[in-house]
Amino acid sequence: MRSIINMCAYTALDHSRTSINSLTEEQEQEDKERICIPEREARLYLAEIVVSIEELHRNGIVHRDIKPENILLDAEGHIKLSDFGLAKEGMFGMKMTHTLLGGG
Repeated sequence: MRSIINMCAYTALDHSRTSINSLTEEQEQEDKERICIPEREARLYLAEIVVSIEELHRNGIVHRDIKPENILLDAEGHIKLSDFGLAKEGMFGMKMTHTLLGGG
């Protein structure tokens, strides 16, 4: 599986990219290595992420660490969530967690 962290989707709203002439060499190299996906494909990935999170919540699970590094693509191109180390189970109804996260 590969992380979607290096993927980007350029939409009609994202026209604020800096011209290649004003990029530093490091930024230029990162830009060349980036895998850009069409907006339609990005929408499908986002929909799968939302469905995954909804399913977790229906089962009383709160992930608590959703970030690009923890969103993977399987061999068939479907989203898989990973790293459930901070997840909380049994979170039904109005139950709340009081654990402080982050700070690092």
